[in-house]
Amino acid sequence: YIPMGHNLCWQFYDQNYDDYLDNMAAHGENWSRIWASDFGQGIEWGHNQEPQYAGLGNYSQDNCERYEWLLDYSKQSGVYYQICLDTFTHFNHDTFSAWDVNPFNTANGGTLGAPIGVFSDPTVKQLYKNRYRYFVARFAYHPNILAWEFWNEADAIGSGGPWSLTYHQNRTVAASWHAEMGAYIKSIDPYGHLITTSYVYPHQEQDLYPEIWNLPEMDLVNLHQYDIDVPVSHIDMVLAA
Repeated sequence: YIPMGHNLCWQFYDQNYDDYLDNMAAHGENWSRIWASDFGQGIEWGHNQEPQYAGLGNYSQDNCERYEWLLDYSKQSGVYYQICLDTFTHFNHDTFSAWDVNPFNTANGGTLGAPIGVFSDPTVKQLYKNRYRYFVARFAYHPNILAWEFWNEADAIGSGGPWSLTYHQNRTVAASWHAEMGAYIKSIDPYGHLITTSYVYPHQEQDLYPEIWNLPEMDLVNLHQYDIDVPVSHIDMVLAA
């Protein structure tokens, strides 16, 4: 299996989603990615607090049914999904930020005074484990799940953007979080799906996050690249990681 495809991360409510998958399959594509995020396809809370959300610990059955439809349809199209379980925008002050409406924020009744606390606060970690347990229990049986991805661009968690100073001061706690959550999902997923997270392509080689990718809980290196189109640069980037 050599994954090739398009990142359809927030097309959840698009009525033409089946057309996307059909066209991808017709052109030999076999991979895609979706965010379980506040863009409308999360299961626990959303940026605009749409009616399908009922607060932390309450999982949207409407959106869960949409995931079931998506994964079932993917079987006939031959597309395998990387399920991205969250995104930095929930825990970032100003880059596409949803921090002001994040229910984990103390301003909204949560326990986090700052976004970076997502990696260390015990209450938040338990709520994340509960959510992961639900994802695994409800969807892990599906053959068209390729991998669980913890974060879209974890290096932007904590302050104002990628490569933020706040995040680099907390690399150890972020690695510890990934080790703990990776071990947890591996302990409850009977189908042994691959586990990854993701980062923006860093400016400097020392920022390739070896403390993350060397973890035994991480199965895939997953880096994003926005400014170089030559495929060999992507290969070199992965080899360096």
